[in-house]
Amino acid sequence: MSYTLKDIAQKAGVSVSTVSRTLHDHYSISEQTKQKVRKVMEEMGYTDANRLEVRSIGVIFPKTSQDSLENPFYLESVQGIGKICLQQNFRIHLITGSNDAELEAAINISHAQGYIFLYSENSKHLITTMQKHKTPFVIIGKPSHSNNTSLYVDTDNVEAGKVATQYLLKYHHKRIGFIGAGSEAIFSIERKVGYMQALLQEQIESRPEYIFDTFQEQALLALMKNPEHPTAWVCCDDLIALKLEHLCHTCHLQIPEDISVIAFNHSLIGNQSIPPLTTIDIHAQQLGMEAASQLIKHIDNPFLVATKIIVPFSIIERESVKKPR
Repeated sequence: MSYTLKDIAQKAGVSVSTVSRTLHDHYSISEQTKQKVRKVMEEMGYTDANRLEVRSIGVIFPKTSQDSLENPFYLESVQGIGKICLQQNFRIHLITGSNDAELEAAINISHAQGYIFLYSENSKHLITTMQKHKTPFVIIGKPSHSNNTSLYVDTDNVEAGKVATQYLLKYHHKRIGFIGAGSEAIFSIERKVGYMQALLQEQIESRPEYIFDTFQEQALLALMKNPEHPTAWVCCDDLIALKLEHLCHTCHLQIPEDISVIAFNHSLIGNQSIPPLTTIDIHAQQLGMEAASQLIKHIDNPFLVATKIIVPFSIIERESVKKPR
């Protein structure tokens, strides 16, 4: 007869995670508890740990595009998820697709006990389906709907956008631009709100021609050729900042001598760019770890109330910001 971790846990009167850690002889479980769990396993005729059902978590990527699969944020988040899953004896299913139908088909095949969305926008259909079937899930980022009933982990993106802009203001920049990651990306919208709040506090009027919801190469190129172009930019992602750097070179503008840049995510590409990017570290790996930890708690305890977890951010000062000429 095949038993699950939950079967063992219920009979032993312990949590599923305690059974999992006992199987791995984890130091955090007392010897007394380990003996109790092992005795129950023996009573149930269970002798081989490999026969226990290994549970799984599905990790859902945004609808597949080259950018999403290459973005270091997602890879670092998955690394954090993997750390917790390894500790708790969960497998990971990576779920990708070009549309909702493909993602839903992959979800159905995975038969996971719960799911982590690596994104919050454009997920309404899948989230509604999971809520209907009472499938546990957690979102990395603020949900675009049902945020009072959805479990999610996030950064205070309004404050992060504000701090990024204040950093440029500290260097006496007045003409500051903003490039977002998409008009539907909630984190991008919130960072833009923070950017505008920082300007307002300094009584600097935000100029619409300096604000871009996405990277628009031709419009940005035209602006850079204008003598009144921004002397500094807040870029919503390191990848966007890298594109801006290339555009500056095209216009014979140097960073940070002519243009200062601050970005988000603290990725490897930001550290290796020339010059290295000053960036807001939103701690993607920690977001992944928190998402996995919270999801497993809700898998083991289905009646827990949905909560939100805010992971602090920090600023990494490098060489892409200086005072304007």
